Amino acid sequence: MTAADTRATSTGEPFLVELTAHPLQRVGAFALAVLAKESHPRRVSEDRFLRVWNRMTEDAVAATRETDAKQPGAFLLSASYALWPNSKMNIPSLRKLSADQRGQAVVEWRTPRAPESWPEAPCALCGRRACGFYGKVDVPLAMSTEYRNTTVVGHDGMPLCRTCLGSFYALPYACHFQGGRATITHAWDEDFLSFATRHQVEDTRKRIGRVSVTPSKWPAYVRESLLVNRIRAYGHPVRSDVSLIIFTNNNQEQELTEQRMDQPLVEWIHAVRQDKSSDHWNSLERACHSEKVPGAAALAGELVRSPRRLPAKVLRYLVPLLTSAADTRDEIRQLVGALRSFVGKVLHVNDRELQEIEGLGKRTAALMMATKKKVKPFVVAYRKSTTFRKWFNDGAVEWLLWRDREELTSLIDTTEPFVTPTHLRWLFEPDEQAWLRRNLLFVAVIHELHSQGYRPDSDDTRSIEDTLHTDGEDKENDE
Repeated sequence: MTAADTRATSTGEPFLVELTAHPLQRVGAFALAVLAKESHPRRVSEDRFLRVWNRMTEDAVAATRETDAKQPGAFLLSASYALWPNSKMNIPSLRKLSADQRGQAVVEWRTPRAPESWPEAPCALCGRRACGFYGKVDVPLAMSTEYRNTTVVGHDGMPLCRTCLGSFYALPYACHFQGGRATITHAWDEDFLSFATRHQVEDTRKRIGRVSVTPSKWPAYVRESLLVNRIRAYGHPVRSDVSLIIFTNNNQEQELTEQRMDQPLVEWIHAVRQDKSSDHWNSLERACHSEKVPGAAALAGELVRSPRRLPAKVLRYLVPLLTSAADTRDEIRQLVGALRSFVGKVLHVNDRELQEIEGLGKRTAALMMATKKKVKPFVVAYRKSTTFRKWFNDGAVEWLLWRDREELTSLIDTTEPFVTPTHLRWLFEPDEQAWLRRNLLFVAVIHELHSQGYRPDSDDTRSIEDTLHTDGEDKENDE
């Protein structure tokens, strides 16, 4: 290996451990740095790299003293089925061997190859001289050699240098294992990746040394909660998208799923965390809470899996607050503030649209109060776009008839038109944002009704509750 094979430090010496474009290698490299007690992979020295390699080998040997992956102390044995199937840790014939023999087999598998045996080939990831060819036995998600058609017969797959290989061996320390699958947090922001990996390695090391068995049933949205909590705990804005990567290379099934959170969403989570003047986060947790899933977990699940659904979930929680006998004004104010922030910064609804929608919401609420309309027809109409549009067409006519009557003028300025062609285009023309705008309009109306002290009668209250618990015809409601 020469200095030309890699980038160099300020002193001209090459970095021992490099970061590549492979997400699993990058996470593994940061895990290796944590195990080496360094802040960054490029700070890992030769001596510390070898010590970490030996430590990882010792942990693998200790895990093979158990033959049942579900037993305490066999955490890495269990992990090996998702990461290194067919390795010396878990082939069926090992059950016939003694614990010492199983340990020796793992040592032989993990012993670094002598430089004189290295092939004349560059590492596929970093370009340095490879120490061998590796496939499914050593590299998560690599194909079995029997099925590869991209390499010549006689070697095991892609060429890797010893430090990239070591990064893959360190990967399980940065994984959350659940249901036979490994999950990592990945980001191109190296500072955040270092922070998230460090916390996961600390947790995994505890599980490796723990006497208790991994729970048979995990709570809902554990993976998503871990990711969101990492973002909230990080003390700085994250400068890239953040992903959950869920994978397994088990012989029975293979999976690679990425759940990516765009940078604006990640920044919004950080901003809400830093804002001490509001209770937006707690109010959103309450809005997402159900009998089956606690609010914190449900909110994390929505943010990671389907953030566009969050406004609809908040809406379902908001409407019953209108009929509550308790004083819910502060709760509604917090939710409306959180929703406004979310749709502006995450879903990219611009300020002009928000202001126009809120203005239409105020006029709608005023018209409903002046004409003593019940809320149920509005709720029912909202659930189907064609019916909702007719409701506003009829409302525009009523606005003309009532615009000079004191019942309406005492509530709002009636010199503006009730609804404009631009509003109707925003709300009802085929557009991926149209359903979101209708959600926002509905929330604006409910918020204004509540602010004005409107209270539905008992029959209307029951009708509203029945309507909210009935599936609507508009499928966008459940996107």
